[in-house]
Amino acid sequence: MKKRLLTLSIVSLLTLGLASCSDVDAKKTSDGKDIIVSIETEGGVVNYTADDLLNHYSSTETGVKAYYNAIYDVLVRHDQEITPEMSTTIEEEMEKFLNTCKTNASNNGTTYKTELSNSLEAEGVETTGELRELKELSVQKTKYSENFYDQGLEDGTFAKKYIEEKAPYHIRHILIKTDDVAGSSVYNKEISKEESKKIYSIISRLASGKTTFGDIAYDASDDTSNSLYGSVGIMDLDTGFVSEFKYGVYYYDAFLSGKNDTGKTQEQLLEMLRIPSSIELGEGNTLNTKEVLDNSVFTVPYSAVEMFQAYADTTKTIDNKTYTDEIVPGSVRQSITSNYYPRNVLFNTYFNNHGLTFITDEGFGDTTGNANWTTPNAELKAVLGENFDGKILTDNGNPILVTYNPSTGLHFMIIEKSPIYQKYTSYTSYENKSEGEEVALNNLEEELLHYYSLDVPSGSANVTNDNRFVTYIKTTRTEYDKRATTLEDKFKSYDSNMEYKIFESLIYDDNGAIRTDVTIDEKILNTILTYIKDQRANTEYSTLESNLASWTTYLQLLEFQGLQKDAKQLDFSETKLYFADTKDL
Repeated sequence: MKKRLLTLSIVSLLTLGLASCSDVDAKKTSDGKDIIVSIETEGGVVNYTADDLLNHYSSTETGVKAYYNAIYDVLVRHDQEITPEMSTTIEEEMEKFLNTCKTNASNNGTTYKTELSNSLEAEGVETTGELRELKELSVQKTKYSENFYDQGLEDGTFAKKYIEEKAPYHIRHILIKTDDVAGSSVYNKEISKEESKKIYSIISRLASGKTTFGDIAYDASDDTSNSLYGSVGIMDLDTGFVSEFKYGVYYYDAFLSGKNDTGKTQEQLLEMLRIPSSIELGEGNTLNTKEVLDNSVFTVPYSAVEMFQAYADTTKTIDNKTYTDEIVPGSVRQSITSNYYPRNVLFNTYFNNHGLTFITDEGFGDTTGNANWTTPNAELKAVLGENFDGKILTDNGNPILVTYNPSTGLHFMIIEKSPIYQKYTSYTSYENKSEGEEVALNNLEEELLHYYSLDVPSGSANVTNDNRFVTYIKTTRTEYDKRATTLEDKFKSYDSNMEYKIFESLIYDDNGAIRTDVTIDEKILNTILTYIKDQRANTEYSTLESNLASWTTYLQLLEFQGLQKDAKQLDFSETKLYFADTKDL
């Protein structure tokens, strides 16, 4: 059945939405305008027309919000029919309300009429009929919102918008916590001998090429991601990971990966990841983002990694000397300050870095046939230095990014799925054929929509035939269910002002034009649309300001660390002589 034309004028909205204007006067001004309110004063009668009240209320956020809510409520009542199921819900809520009044009367020693009156007043209504209308509207609004979200999930609109606007990553990591011993995370952090040995253990296993990153994460990562083979889930622009982790990934992907299937320019990529190209600090001081990040890239030769194992227990040096040019066999070994323990000197020289660190094959030996040692691409090599001619540690060609944050620990990270470049060109579907069928993924967008699909694969408990894996080795259907729920929540909240999209769905048709069956006073509508535009602009401004502040803090930390290391940190190249022949007897 076609619904009737719905006309929302200033007068009707004032009547419906503004309690102070509920008494509409039929009188008119001399120029024919309707008088909404007349007030007698000592100077005579003051008349207010619809335009007068519109100008007044549209000048305040509270007033505009009242218009907004009035239109929203009227349109939902008009559009959302009450189904039998909804009617049942309304009756149940009314019955519950009335029963509560009866119970309160019995418990409080009052009359049912008194409790009913008090409860109705608390709901902001005077009669049970008005309360029923209020509950009807609430159920209608809930149902309309549910339908809106269901449609957005079903047609893929939300998924596409989420991917475009939030740049999701799938990251896996191995974490070594370093909170056992005190020290500064800037230049003289101290680690325990167990942590020193663990650094060697993890890197040596990665370097061997015989064990996968996921297996090592499962065995050794110091957090709950170990049960998911290192998967930390989905990291997007809103995820609150520490800056070293999150911005380290962004830096590598935007500047060093050498890959870009988005069709975006470098400037557009930075905008996509909210990476400021530079930051003004005032008084002519400017931080160039890439320059600061490039200067915070470290390399660790594998030969130094082996020393974390060899000297993990060493706490003494010959004749209580910090530096030794000549090793005298049989000399007395004396305890030294913990800052000078070899494991701490090694850690601060190589891994106490809030930027990115890469492990090189220097000292490893033959890397032939080992897929976990890879020649860096041109972009990364330019940062490592023109003279660098070795290989870096990877997970089957996927560079292992290392960074340190004192509150979390030492992170070994790999990018499992990036929103910038395509990793998979097809996937195996078992939907129609038990033996599986290859389905092409023709571009980055198709791959991302598949990778972040809400579909949960059917079949055995352990799903190994779909490259939307979560755990790298295998994925249980239970984990897919959890992942789907997480994704659905992210899709539905990709826009923090989603309520305005729901409102717009009430007033616009599929082509973006005002619905033909609805007429809304032009002044009111323009006022509301301006309000919505301003709210969105405020949200965007706040987001960008917060992001800029976070990047500023991070880049300043990197610069500060560089200066402090130059001034205070022990230099391994100057202390390595005393490492020799100083192990505890």
